[in-house]
Order: sequence, then structure tokens, then C-alpha cells
Amino acid sequence: MVKKVIDIIPPQSQESEDSEGQPILDQDQPSIAPYIETPAKPKITFVASAENLAPKNKRSWKFGGATGFLIKLALILAVFFGILFAIDARYQRAIVTINPQTQSVKASGQISVDTKLSAVDMVKQSIPGVAVTIDKDFSGDFKATGKASTQAKAKGSVKITNNFATAQRLIAGTRLQAPTDKFQPALTKDQSPWFRTVSDVTVQPKASVTVNVVADGPGVQYNIAPSAFSIPGLVGTPQYTYITVQSSDKFTGGTDTAVAQVTQDDLDKAKNSLASIIQDQMKNELQQKITAAQFLIPDTIVVTLGDIMPNVVAGTASETFTDKVKVHATAVVANKSDLDIFGKNLILNNIPAGSVYNEGSMKVSESYVKIDSIGGQVILSLNAEATDYPKLDARKFQEALAGKSAGEAKALLFNDPGVKAVEIKLTPFWRTNLPNDTERINIQSVLN
Repeated sequence: MVKKVIDIIPPQSQESEDSEGQPILDQDQPSIAPYIETPAKPKITFVASAENLAPKNKRSWKFGGATGFLIKLALILAVFFGILFAIDARYQRAIVTINPQTQSVKASGQISVDTKLSAVDMVKQSIPGVAVTIDKDFSGDFKATGKASTQAKAKGSVKITNNFATAQRLIAGTRLQAPTDKFQPALTKDQSPWFRTVSDVTVQPKASVTVNVVADGPGVQYNIAPSAFSIPGLVGTPQYTYITVQSSDKFTGGTDTAVAQVTQDDLDKAKNSLASIIQDQMKNELQQKITAAQFLIPDTIVVTLGDIMPNVVAGTASETFTDKVKVHATAVVANKSDLDIFGKNLILNNIPAGSVYNEGSMKVSESYVKIDSIGGQVILSLNAEATDYPKLDARKFQEALAGKSAGEAKALLFNDPGVKAVEIKLTPFWRTNLPNDTERINIQSVLN
């Protein structure tokens, strides 16, 4: 860098000088010139760099205080709103979701189910069917309602001793009476305390004979312990005292109980009941055999029973008995999707012009009509129900809503009879009006 040297001579003193260059002193002041040595004039040198020599701006703008703050704030706001304007211009959008007003549509018709078909026949109005069958052995347990009595008379033997002077003959059936306190439980009024000899017997004087006896009636009361007996037939004769009867063992076999018994009426009722039970169970088993995509026609269920064989005969003493039978069941099933094809066709033929079919709203039900015995087909009545809604003109709504505020747009849409509910979403979030550009307005139709 080239440096420029400038010599500067200090300015002269303000004192007056004479013609010879000598200072003129005040006449009243004493002269001190002789005493002062005049110093040499200093030489001052300035060294200037190129920066110092560079030209300066003539005017400098500087702001401070409140004015400077306001200017800066204005610049920031201008930039901020400029960015917002650019974002709004680029990204402005409106999504208008319209829930259309729906109405119910119903239709009905008849179709046939044919087990010979393999696919839907729209011309013949027929769908394919499949026969399902079940073969099984079935059994049922039943209770007997009849009553049977098991009665038996007590039996035993006694020793007859004749202490009389002559022989004594006792015919079969001779009564022997035991003390009443031997009967446990006590005898009832219609029961006698007698036992009878089984056979004729003759007892010689001073001798004894053992003979079998049987109770006069059935029941456990006659199973008496060893006892002494009297012979009522000898009352009033000398022999009554001299002929004695004694048992040495307890009598057994006496009984009188009621037990259940199978009657013919029980067997007949069991057959009818079993047939009804089988009908209901076979319907359930056939229903379980099909898939969720199929439906069974209840009126086509046919249950065939073989011979019902009970394990007892009438008169058998038993509380329960069992019936067994072989069962063959069959029914016709079809696919639900085939019904839907005809159901949708019925609905579409009944939807007015300018309306749209609501795919997810259809319900189809069928009911049995009859069986065509000649054609081997099952005739069904088909009922279909669905909803439709007016077709929305998106372009018309875009043009009508362009530039409108959200409130104005909703009011305009609700004036349309085909509109049930409206939702409007604007972007960016600060927008309150829909875009003027119709291409930036998205019209959506959504069913709730």
C-alpha cells in the first residue's frame, strides 16, 4: 500500500510582527525576550492509509427509538403476511362431505331352487340347490308309569307234638296261630295271624312230626322269629291242650312291595315322543352340517324312521326302558349369495331414475311356497329391501359454493332436499371461505 506523507506547519502566533518579522510586544509589559529561547518549529507528519483516503458517503441513514422499532415491526409483518398469502394461494382447499338423504325401497318376487342346476339361471329365475343327508342310530330313554306289586308269603317249618292218647290227623291248610306280638310291623285289620300247613299230617300219640307251613297272607310281617303256635281248630276239645306246635327257625320270604311296570301305553307314547324328538334333533343336526354361506329350507326336511325297538315288553317290572331306531334325514340347501343376486336385481328394477343404490343396505329374506313335484323344484318367495339416495351433481355444487363462506355454503347445501348432513373442512386452517377455484373444492358423498 502506498503511503502519502504530508508535512503540516503549525499556524503562526497571533502576535503582531514588525517589518523584520520580530514580534511587537506590548509596551507596558516588561520584555522577557532576552530570557526566552525560541523553540524550533515542530514538524508534524500524518501517515494516511488507503482506507482513510477512501471516499465517504455523503449521507448516513440511522433510526433509533420508537421510529426504528415501528419500521422493523412493519417489515416483519409484511414478510409474515407475504408468506401466509403465498401458502394460502398454493395450498387452499375445501373438502365438502355430504351425507345424502336415503329412502327405503322394497321389492318381492318368486324364484325356484333346483338341485339339478350348477349355476344361477337368470332366465328361468332359478338358483342351484344341494341335498344334504344324515343317517344315524338314535335312542331314547323313557320312564315306566305302570305299577306292579311283588307279593310273597312267608314260609317255614314247625314241629307238632301229640301228647294225647290217640293219634291226631291234621289236613292240609290247618290253621296255626302265632302270638300277635311276634308280627313286626304289626298286622293291619285285614290281615290274619295265621299260618297253614302245606300237607296232610297224622301225629301218633306221644310222637312228633315236622311239617311245612306258609303264611295266610303276604308281607314282611309274617317273617316271624321262632314261636309257639296254637291250633284254633281244636279249641273246645281235649286235644287243644295236649297237642303243641313250635318253630325253631325264623320264617322267611314274606314280602308285599309295589314296583314300576312298563305298560303298553308307555311303549306307544314313547314311540310318538321319540319321533318328535328325532324331528327336532335332525333339524338342528342338518343346520349344523351346512356352512355360514348357505341356508336350509326347513320345509324340505324329510325324516324317515325305521322300526322303533324297545328293550322290554309290556308288563316288565322296570322303572325305565329304552327305544332304539335308525334314522334317515334329508333337506335342500342353497347359497345365500345366489339369493342376493336376485334380491339386488329386484331392487335395481324398482329404484327411480336419478337415484343411487346403496350397496351395503340390502336385506333379503325367503319363505317357502311349495314344491313342484313335477319339476322337482322348490318354489320360494323372495323379499328384498334396501335404500337409495339422490345422485349428487358434484360440478353443480362446486360452482355454487365457490368463494362462499363456510356458513353460507352449509346453508346453501341444506336447502337441497337430497342433503341430510354436511361437513366442511378448509385448509389452511385460517381460511373462512371456500376457494374461488372450483378445482380446489372436493365434493364427497358419504353414507352413515
